[in-house]
Amino acid sequence: EKAGDITGDKDVLKVATAAALEKKGKKLEAEGKALKEEAFTKGFKHSGQLERAEAKQRKVLDKLKRKQDVVSRKKDAEAKLREGKKLSGESIRWLKEAGIEIKHSELLTKEGNKKAGSKLQRKSEKLTEKAVHTMLRSRRLSHKAEDDLASARSVAAELPGLRGKAKQARLVLNVLKAERAKAERSLEGHAAYAKKVSEARHLEKEGARDIALARGLRKRGEEGKA
Repeated sequence: EKAGDITGDKDVLKVATAAALEKKGKKLEAEGKALKEEAFTKGFKHSGQLERAEAKQRKVLDKLKRKQDVVSRKKDAEAKLREGKKLSGESIRWLKEAGIEIKHSELLTKEGNKKAGSKLQRKSEKLTEKAVHTMLRSRRLSHKAEDDLASARSVAAELPGLRGKAKQARLVLNVLKAERAKAERSLEGHAAYAKKVSEARHLEKEGARDIALARGLRKRGEEGKA
């Protein structure tokens, strides 16, 4: 049975098939890329110098991305801080309720109604336990949120300078990309290089095809559920 024909109660198999295809496709693409890089490294004597220069510029871009990710967590941190405050309020309310219930319990017990008093005491204990768990959760959320907000504020001041460096890095990478393309063209006449590049492209093409099939399979699965 063809993967594309899987329908109805075979949704689980469809998802598994799509995942396997995507994994295989990514592996093939990675193998193709590695083979192409290997061919370039062996064929171009200045490849190491070029790769180090490229890595240096990518490091600048990666640093900017990491810092932007930290700042982007600010809104999430603010939401967590609000949630923490809300939970803290609930915890205080439950502690107050627990205090009221224990007073009623003591009063009933003094009046001789031990059964009702014990019932209210258990209720008070449960409310206290709930309040403590909620307060602990509130503190965990608030502490994490405060740390994230402090990091975001600290990093935000660095972003303008990093953006300037990243802009320069992109310009340098474009120049290096042109140099790499020129070097690759100069190697096309070498049989060993051409053979490896051909094999690499075949692997990348096969990988891209598998990934496309996986996406199509997932899409059909989603349409089947609708």
